[in-house]
Amino acid sequence: MRKNIKIFAVLFQPILIVLFFCYAIAPIYFGKDVIMLTNGYDPRDYFRGDYVDLRYDFNDMSSSVSKDGNFSVIYALLDEKDGIYYTKSISKIKPKDGLYIRGFLYDYYSKFGVENYFLPPKQAKNLESDLMDANTTIYANLRILNGEARIIGLKTK
Repeated sequence: MRKNIKIFAVLFQPILIVLFFCYAIAPIYFGKDVIMLTNGYDPRDYFRGDYVDLRYDFNDMSSSVSKDGNFSVIYALLDEKDGIYYTKSISKIKPKDGLYIRGFLYDYYSKFGVENYFLPPKQAKNLESDLMDANTTIYANLRILNGEARIIGLKTK
């Protein structure tokens, strides 16, 4: 009996890591493609590398939801118009149908998990110059599965 518990304890940890990994990449392979308008800036961090800090319309709308306690789970219901998705509403109640992104509302800001996009240094330099141009529009290509969203790429126009 003791031997079975040890075997289970040893095998449980790697299996758990694999399950977490599968959960993290599932939206990339099985999620719905969504294009959203975004804006951002390109900070540099010696410890984190080159990335773009992005803001979406649901980040600004989340302040309309009242907060309970340290943080609250919120849902951004999305609506499509001409191939681009926009936030229709934000609520604390999980939508029964429709496409939505799950996020967290903290004291002064909200996080939906798609605010940072990491890039190789050369692409980050090119995107930084695009972000400085006022005439450039940036679209984020997301994949969403059961409220979990992942960034696939960024497009500029």
